Amino acid sequence: RNDLHFTEETSKDVQPIGTNSDYRFRDRFDGLGHTISGLQVVMDNKNEHYGIFAYILASGRVENLNVDNCSYTNATSTQTKYVGMIAGWNYGTIIGCHVRSCRIENNRSGYVGGIVCNNWGSVLDCTVNDMQFIGSRLNVGGVCYNNESDIVNCYVTQCSFIDNNYAGGLCYNMTSFGNLLNCYVYLLNVESTNVGALLYQNRGGLMDCCYYQEASGLKSIYSN
Repeated sequence: RNDLHFTEETSKDVQPIGTNSDYRFRDRFDGLGHTISGLQVVMDNKNEHYGIFAYILASGRVENLNVDNCSYTNATSTQTKYVGMIAGWNYGTIIGCHVRSCRIENNRSGYVGGIVCNNWGSVLDCTVNDMQFIGSRLNVGGVCYNNESDIVNCYVTQCSFIDNNYAGGLCYNMTSFGNLLNCYVYLLNVESTNVGALLYQNRGGLMDCCYYQEASGLKSIYSN
């Protein structure tokens, strides 16, 4: 019931919750508005999914958690990584979680999102602020990489997309099962060429009441 602050040394003892298929997260975690800060995770060949929670099942719920000044870095692993600051893969519910001043850096093959990488559940009332996505072979979404379900009442502000492969301010990809509602993007720092202000590509999902700055010069959806 307290904030948790990690150093570089104590970060070495941390593993994502739910990496093993027998122990994927299926319960309720309420952060009560507390903050995890300073966590510095160096990715290895042991895990494919990274986040505070690697994998959240349909019955899982993560809420009211702040993640501040944390990072995920791939220094040596050649394995494709799926990374989100809150979760690598979500079938459950992520609500009221906020990511601030964090960084995901991976110059090898990977897929990343500010909140979750792959979303098959619900992401509600979440924010991503002042985050850096760094890597020339990354596919990136400010909230999530791939949305197969619901993202509602979320925003992304003052985030940097640096030399990414493809990126979307809110999501990289949304399928025909996806819903993106009441979300906005503001003040993006874009150093990549293939970027959509809201989505990189939409493959038939519903997008309603979503906003971005016209002055950004970006298309709302880059492709499709």
